[in-house]
Amino acid sequence: MTCDDIRDSIELWAAGEASPSVEAAAHLRACASCQASFAIAMEIEQALAGADTVPIPPPFTDRVVRAARREQSIDRTFGDVIFPAATSGALVIAGVAVWVSLAGSGIDLSSLPLAAISLAAAAAGLAWLWSGNETLTQR
Repeated sequence: MTCDDIRDSIELWAAGEASPSVEAAAHLRACASCQASFAIAMEIEQALAGADTVPIPPPFTDRVVRAARREQSIDRTFGDVIFPAATSGALVIAGVAVWVSLAGSGIDLSSLPLAAISLAAAAAGLAWLWSGNETLTQR
């Protein structure tokens, strides 16, 4: 058992939320550094136990809940709208770059007039599917 292993659990032991294993207790008895950390954690727990609690006003709770929902909505917007749009744009640019590169290399693309549009459509479809939107795959 190492000091790093002990440090991860000291706060839980001081709070009474967990008990050290036999190995951890032996390390704690033998290690001055871990003993000091445990003593500090115990002091903090005692100070918190003696502290007065302040009731949380309902308006504060409502504001926190609204802010959490708003942030959750922003995360959903990124996953549902921004990521597929950015991916589609990147794939379209890559497709057009390949098409332009082929055209510039002397290859006759007159038989492929819709190549860029086809690449863009494929890119948009892939981005839609990769974004986790299963609307197209459920049909």
